[in-house]
Amino acid sequence: MDADRLHSSSLTPGRWLLAVFVASVLLSAPLALAADDPAFIGPVRVRDLSPISMLRLDFVPAHACSDDGSLSVLRVNYSEANVFMVSDAAENFLEARRQQGGLSASDVHALMQGKSDFFIFDAELAITDFEYIRALSKRTQVRIEWPVMSRGGGFLDHTIEEFHSATGLNSADRNMIDRNDVNIAARINGSTFALTGGGTHTTSGDPTIAVQHSFPVGPDADLVLETAAKIALGGERGFFSSGASDLGVQLSAERRFSRDAFYGGINFVRVGNGRVFRVFRLSNSPGVIAAWERRLGTRTWGIVQTTWSRETLKPASHSPLDDDRIQVTAGVRRKLGSRLIGTVALTENIVHFKNTPDIGVHVSIAWFLNR
Repeated sequence: MDADRLHSSSLTPGRWLLAVFVASVLLSAPLALAADDPAFIGPVRVRDLSPISMLRLDFVPAHACSDDGSLSVLRVNYSEANVFMVSDAAENFLEARRQQGGLSASDVHALMQGKSDFFIFDAELAITDFEYIRALSKRTQVRIEWPVMSRGGGFLDHTIEEFHSATGLNSADRNMIDRNDVNIAARINGSTFALTGGGTHTTSGDPTIAVQHSFPVGPDADLVLETAAKIALGGERGFFSSGASDLGVQLSAERRFSRDAFYGGINFVRVGNGRVFRVFRLSNSPGVIAAWERRLGTRTWGIVQTTWSRETLKPASHSPLDDDRIQVTAGVRRKLGSRLIGTVALTENIVHFKNTPDIGVHVSIAWFLNR
């Protein structure tokens, strides 16, 4: 069995980003709009925050390229997700244990001695994506993305437990494991892994380079073709990189009306020959995206979007890990100045609850460097 301990770190870039965003909203009210403001901003740039999906190339909804061939944008996207994924076998073990507390070495050993495959993933995951987008022409853009990734106990456990209690929802034995700690253990297809501890571990992820080209199909409609590559710069790092480069393609459609815009897309990711935790192989994954954006005022937009995708980690026998992932994101964005746009959003899992984050928060700030 592979085992690791977490290392503490005081680096929490998302908390600083959130503070900057709130301050910008409070201070930006007197600023005027630029004359060439776009009617729509596009879907929220939020990734799939499922633990395994974070390790591979992941598409976010595409937006048609601007007609401004000199456009360049610097964008910082911060997402944090509370993840509590427990298989039936692990849930039965927690109930039989009849005590609270983190997973001890004896608990992990007892789980590994069972006959059934199992998994427990209790942690909070965060990604801070730094994106630079540059127009190569009026219809072609290149995007470079580099993430900083964090894993720790987080701060949302108490909030989610109180919400489940108030609404009568099943807590899935959340109260049987300590809050704000990392408790991860799994045996899948005969391979095992365990990682427990406290604190936060932060490191850089793998960069992504993407090129997209939009094709007008009407005065207010576009098709967008995007190709992307995630470039692995190091070996496998648990929950931070699969250690392999991935390739993918996405085809999106966009239709704009006076106050509403609709987006849809399909994508496919071909993962490299990498492993997760040195034992688990990944598989290729298709995905579908749909979004609706509405102008709420001269400087405010609302957005609702949903994503569907197949699980990348495939067990030999059926388990919740093999279920489809369906997540819904709702948010609001606001013009903060002549060249600054901020977005806040929440993501929630639906239909299948044992293979996706319970809830995620998303904050984004985009600077239009050249218009």
